[in-house]
Amino acid sequence: MSPILKRTRRSSQRPPQFAIIILIRMKKYFFLLAIAGVVIIFGLGLYFFSHQRRAPELLMLKYTLAAGDTIEQSLLENGIAATQIPLLTTALRQVFNPRLARVGDTYEVYYSSGGFWEKFYYYPQEPIYYEVIRSTFPGGLAVSRPMKMKLTHQIRQLRGTIQNSLWESMSSQQIPPEIIIRFAEIFSWQIDFFTDTRNNDEYRLYYEVAKSEEREFPGNILAAQYVSQQKTYTAIFYPPKNNPGTYSPTFYYDLSGESLSRAFLKAPLNYRRISSYFSRSRFHPILKIYRPHLGIDYAAPTGTPVSTIGDGTVTFAGWQGGFGRLVIVRHPNGYISSYGHLSRIARGISPGKKVVTGQLLGYVGATGLATGPHLDFRIKKDNRYINFLKMSLPAQKKIPESDWPDFVRTRNKYLQALSQIQ
Repeated sequence: MSPILKRTRRSSQRPPQFAIIILIRMKKYFFLLAIAGVVIIFGLGLYFFSHQRRAPELLMLKYTLAAGDTIEQSLLENGIAATQIPLLTTALRQVFNPRLARVGDTYEVYYSSGGFWEKFYYYPQEPIYYEVIRSTFPGGLAVSRPMKMKLTHQIRQLRGTIQNSLWESMSSQQIPPEIIIRFAEIFSWQIDFFTDTRNNDEYRLYYEVAKSEEREFPGNILAAQYVSQQKTYTAIFYPPKNNPGTYSPTFYYDLSGESLSRAFLKAPLNYRRISSYFSRSRFHPILKIYRPHLGIDYAAPTGTPVSTIGDGTVTFAGWQGGFGRLVIVRHPNGYISSYGHLSRIARGISPGKKVVTGQLLGYVGATGLATGPHLDFRIKKDNRYINFLKMSLPAQKKIPESDWPDFVRTRNKYLQALSQIQ
């Protein structure tokens, strides 16, 4: 074979130079195209996934319960879908009874524009709140739990003078209603704040508060004083060792260590005036004759709550002649009290019922022989009527000797604090 033919056949067996270059370039393009395809596919997938799966933006509503409100109704009126409310309230009931909701309680609800709630927070007027979270798992369950607020504790101290009434005077100083009520309860055995107060009487308060970021919760009154007509009443908080943080009006003592609480309240209701006093001979406004009036008539609007003056057992609850609707309570040590002319008797009050000091018995009315709404209140001692306004009410207890040194230290500390209030 000629060399020319050999050279030609050998050269025809090699791939041409341009083909090698094209192949190399195509491999690079394929690689770049593959990378670009992966990036595009991943980007499109991420875009569609995020837009299809992203939770809708939530709206937040904060609401304060007003008179007549319920949690369920207010949620419905504020845009939460009716079909979604039962799930929320059912979960809430696991930790809080909605029937205990009070005017002034607040809640926050996070929900979508379609009325589907996601989170709910209920804030009663206590240093605790309740959280309800909608589960993300199928089935639409909800989880609830109580939560403690982060609180800081402070002491408040102030003084003031009476102008018109205790309530008006303290309210004008932004004293919480709970503190005003407790102040009146603590001294209720020594002072009748509806009849005994005088303008320019002075009071001093030394009490605890707990503060969260948004709210303030009144605590115990640690010490208090009330000065009326040159007489000073002092209350020192000294709870039992096994119950140090709990409030009770029976945990307050005077400077000598005697309990401020007495066997009986000073009055069975909040009244406007005494329309008729205890008398052995009074002219009856309806019968037009003179006869004994062995009780006290407290004038008050119809419906004013009437409470038992002390612990005891109900022996009668019903209608009795000229007394109209009447409740009679037997107390220890031979005392019996009666409450007449009631418009109605409180639910659950019936013969045999055990009652405690301050418990509701009924409401002021004008049933029986009465010219207008008032309470006919009477009390017996050993089956003999006595004048309640002249009774000497014995103290319930004194500081035990074993606690006396500690009480003195507590008393002196609080007295110093009261004396420094400007």
